[in-house]
Order: sequence, then C-alpha cells, then structure tokens
Amino acid sequence: MFTLVCLVAAAGCFGCGGWFVFRGRRGRAAADDFLRHGIVIPARVVEMRSRFVEPSFHRETSTRLSYFPVVEFALGDGRIVQAESMSGATPAPAKVGETVDVVFHRDDPTRVSLLTSMARPGAVSWAHQVLGVVICCFGGVVIAFWALLKLVLGVPI
Repeated sequence: MFTLVCLVAAAGCFGCGGWFVFRGRRGRAAADDFLRHGIVIPARVVEMRSRFVEPSFHRETSTRLSYFPVVEFALGDGRIVQAESMSGATPAPAKVGETVDVVFHRDDPTRVSLLTSMARPGAVSWAHQVLGVVICCFGGVVIAFWALLKLVLGVPI
C-alpha cells in the first residue's frame, strides 16, 4: 500500500510539475513572439483602470485587484492611439502622466503592453517554470525516499 501511495504521489507531482513547466514555456514563447514582432514606442499613461481578476496560475477562488494603464501614443502616420494595456499588475505599473515604453502589435495598435514591471508580456512565465521544476523535484524526492526504504534499507513495504 505504501508503494502505491508513493508512486501515485510521485506521478501526481510529475504531472502537475510538467503542466506548470509547459504552461510557463508556452507563455514565454507567446510573449517572445509578441515582443519580437511588435513595435516599441514611448507612450504617455493617460488613465489607470483597476479591476478584480482571477489569478492566472492556479484555481484559487480569490480575486485580486490589478491595474491596467491606458496609454496614448502617436503612430508614424500621425494617428493618435489610445489603448488599455493587455496585462495588468499589482501594484500599478506606472503613474498617470508618466512616459513609459510600450510594445504594440504592428497589425493592431490597440494590442499594447508596457515593457516595465509585472505588466511586461511573459513576466510571470518564469515563475510557472520554476514552480513546475520544484514540484517535479518533490516527486523525485518521494521516489528516492521510497527507494531508500525499500531497496537500500530493505524495509518490507
């Protein structure tokens, strides 16, 4: 029975950890693509919107207040664009009136994101990957503990 519990726990850790690593790598790849193909330009923060959002990395029921800057910038053809950042952050990533660097999608200038703090595209992807590796390592510890008891010490499990 102990063997079964250890194997199920380890498999759960590897599965959960692998999911976090996969999610972090996928988020990082999408952010890198957006940054690589986007256009970087200075913009002025004209408004700060706040709303409660669900946490993106777990199924917790609590929400948190996030701040989404609204920025204004001029395109090369003279058009003025005003858009809300696609990602928010807590605390607010900028102050109203501040000039910040943003990246926007070349085909849709309203798809914009700040290049600072936790509002930067892919900012939390590294955390998903680290958490995934830690969880997988815990699964390895469970297997090592089982192997120590069963194979090295000869404990009848």
